[in-house]
Amino acid sequence: MNYNCVIFDLDGTLADTVHDLAYTLNRTLEERGFAPSPMEDFVKMQGKSMEAQLLSMLPPEKRDDKLVEELAAGCFAVGVSWGYRDIEALKNAGAQCIINKPSELLEFL
Repeated sequence: MNYNCVIFDLDGTLADTVHDLAYTLNRTLEERGFAPSPMEDFVKMQGKSMEAQLLSMLPPEKRDDKLVEELAAGCFAVGVSWGYRDIEALKNAGAQCIINKPSELLEFL
């Protein structure tokens, strides 16, 4: 059999990154005086943008776009361009580094 492409989902499938994400976002929240969120919240938010995750983890009275933008600035987002999202969509979602092919991902790691 010949295949033209192989599609896989790295985040959450081949690499269980929810614990890394939880650590990073909780540390960012704690540095600003906010309570950390439980792991269950991160599991529910997998696949959402970093900004959406941060917004949902802030107390309702503190939720505003400016604060979320400041908090997100302390995180480093990596986007993988092969698959279902193009480079522009990844940049718009906040990716600071775009990985265009699997070998670049290995180099980055």
